[in-house]
Amino acid sequence: MTRDLQRQLDTATAFFLSGERCGLELKFGPYDFHTVGAPTITNYAFSVELALKLIHFLSLGACATGHDVAVLFKQLPTEVRSNLPYLAECADEIARYFVDWRYAFEKDFLVADDEYPRRSFIECYHEIRRLRPQLRSVYEDLWGNFNPEWLRAWPADRQRWELRLANA
Repeated sequence: MTRDLQRQLDTATAFFLSGERCGLELKFGPYDFHTVGAPTITNYAFSVELALKLIHFLSLGACATGHDVAVLFKQLPTEVRSNLPYLAECADEIARYFVDWRYAFEKDFLVADDEYPRRSFIECYHEIRRLRPQLRSVYEDLWGNFNPEWLRAWPADRQRWELRLANA
């Protein structure tokens, strides 16, 4: 099997961007703001899984299998893991998110912070670029630069997220 690194990176990035779009708060009718939590978290978590599998291939030359983000993370070389400190703190949570939030209707109660997988993807994206600088997402080619911000990229959300982070 030939590994198409470009398509893998573009697919991981597309799921991240889907999470970005689903994470927007929308106001409609007389109701207050609403988000779609399950798709947001699931898309972000899947983007992390795909990015980790790409990092696996770039750093070890082998294809990783499975969906458990924590296991995929732990299988990486120590040097690579040290470049992903945020993910190190929340890999177990993200692994749980991907399973739980795809089937949220089966759970009585779920709590999650979509910043965990969101920021973890950003870290993974930077690590991919470090490991293979010439490998650029198609989104960089289309937009001239794809460097997602640590804080929410959507200007309307920036003040709310800065306040949330300051109070965390």
